[in-house]
Amino acid sequence: MPFDQSLQKSDYPQRLAWISTWDIRCGIAEYSRFLLEHWPRQEQPIVLFNDTRADKSEMRLGSNAVISHPCWIPSDDASLTSLFKALEEYRPDHLVVQHQPGLITWQGLGKLLEFTKSRAIPCTVMLHNVQNLAIQSDVNELTKPLVAIRHLLVHTNADKKRLADIGIRGNVAVFPHGAIANAVTTVPARSITKDTKEVLIGAYGFMLPHKGFLELVKAVGKLSAEWQNIRLRMVTSQYPIPESEAYLKQCRDANSLPDKQVEWHTDYLPNQQSLDLLRDCDLIIMPYLETTESASGALRNALASRAPVMVSPIAFFDEAGPAVLRANGRCADALAISIRDALMDLSLRKRVKSNARRWLRARDWAKMSLKLHGMIAG
Repeated sequence: MPFDQSLQKSDYPQRLAWISTWDIRCGIAEYSRFLLEHWPRQEQPIVLFNDTRADKSEMRLGSNAVISHPCWIPSDDASLTSLFKALEEYRPDHLVVQHQPGLITWQGLGKLLEFTKSRAIPCTVMLHNVQNLAIQSDVNELTKPLVAIRHLLVHTNADKKRLADIGIRGNVAVFPHGAIANAVTTVPARSITKDTKEVLIGAYGFMLPHKGFLELVKAVGKLSAEWQNIRLRMVTSQYPIPESEAYLKQCRDANSLPDKQVEWHTDYLPNQQSLDLLRDCDLIIMPYLETTESASGALRNALASRAPVMVSPIAFFDEAGPAVLRANGRCADALAISIRDALMDLSLRKRVKSNARRWLRARDWAKMSLKLHGMIAG
């Protein structure tokens, strides 16, 4: 569908286009929404080229109008011809690409960047999974178009080093994943002893096997020997794939607590509703196994609830530094011991809450959006 000619003829220097998922149950879609929600005001709408799982839409987001134009299919490089046609029609002054290899393959990204180079469209690409690039058999070919773009952004210093190891250096910058700094009123950490009648443990994230929720359910069951009325609040949205449904059943079957002590919030909830559920927890656990993703949006939302957060001891959470507690291991026994020790240590939970507050402020979405805007404008 041709674009409004008035948009094409505008003299406004920042006709911004954005490639991302949009308005669906997806971390990349949420990432884009938060950045655009805080984007500085511009005269022309931001045109978002999303995949076909969401319909075409026009909305007001923050200070700007956002027009979404579905024109490609996830993991289908052949469908990118429709994306190229849409870009040809719109001719943006700058293109921002939110890349995750499960959405657009590395080969597809290469074709996209070759197209934008041929049309002299400046590009900023955010890589959300650098580890996956390093293990590709044709990594040397895949890196060539990445070297030539204006800005190549990664979330962590570890990812920057990974790119350097495969020969990509000059155009790479670390751009931390944003966070919500002031979404809720904090609930003060309370003293917990063996005589405390009720303890509330929370969990947050998509209901997927690598999130480690099965181990957490078993761990909390073990803790019922010390706190008979321990409660578990699972704010764990079911993902629309069979594996998620099967994993949810596994977790339910493994639960040894009375039904009234476990809450299963498995619908995809508005962000604020999730935060309101998490803020009352004495401790939120993110017991991930392993992942090749670069940064965790779920971690940031858990921290934004202002409850203390404990993570599993994997490199994925290294960026959080002192803003989180770290479990001694990932199995149910190790989690149970780590949770018990943290609950009994009030000063530790107070300290990590204070650290998390500073960590969130440094990554506030408004700051990150303004930073990205400045990079593009410059």
